[in-house]
Amino acid sequence: MALLINERLRFLHLPKTGGTWVYEAMFAAGVVAHRPPQVPDHGGLIESRDFSDRFTFAFVRHPLELWRSYWGYRMRTGWVHEHPIDAAAASADFPTFVEGLIDFAPGSASALYEQFVGQPGKEIDFIGRYERLADDLCLALRFAGQEFSEQRLRAHPPANCTDFRQYPALYTSRMAERLAEAEHTSIERFYAHDPIPGHLLGHRGAARASDPIILRRTSTLSTAMRSLRSSSLRCGF
Repeated sequence: MALLINERLRFLHLPKTGGTWVYEAMFAAGVVAHRPPQVPDHGGLIESRDFSDRFTFAFVRHPLELWRSYWGYRMRTGWVHEHPIDAAAASADFPTFVEGLIDFAPGSASALYEQFVGQPGKEIDFIGRYERLADDLCLALRFAGQEFSEQRLRAHPPANCTDFRQYPALYTSRMAERLAEAEHTSIERFYAHDPIPGHLLGHRGAARASDPIILRRTSTLSTAMRSLRSSSLRCGF
């Protein structure tokens, strides 16, 4: 789903932070908004700068949760090897995917967050947390002066969720520590109180170095890292 604009607000949909539910719940609650045709899906601060006079809000999610969700999403929908993250880390094995992120795309979530919520000291008006999505959406809409039905918003069912019983995705302690270090910028900024959520830890095996996708990564690494520095990271999650 896309960013939403009306005369009062600008909602920036940072990928894999519950934006599909936000989009649907806002409409269910009576909020009228749209995506301007000149702004791409998942447009960030730069793409939507013409609307910077509106109350601006977005959501963040713990990076370890975000990458777990991203992997589950790709397992449901398929990998897009032109996408820089997929080029760097695609694998049907979750530990192998995580190893690819750490080795070939470290800090990608942290960089992405700045494209949507701004740099420290230059943040947007309201940064909500995925972990309290409904509560923070209600707060954001109130701060924006937007009329809405809180009852209908809270009653809206979950959307675009991965069934982790079908696609198990847990971290070993070592995997979680290494990924948390790679994403330390955003963890220290938003989740210093809980750098490695305990419910994400399990006893999965180590990444398989023989994964055929791992064997293809060296040839795609340079292209992927160049793309990670470009705006293409803002689209396709």
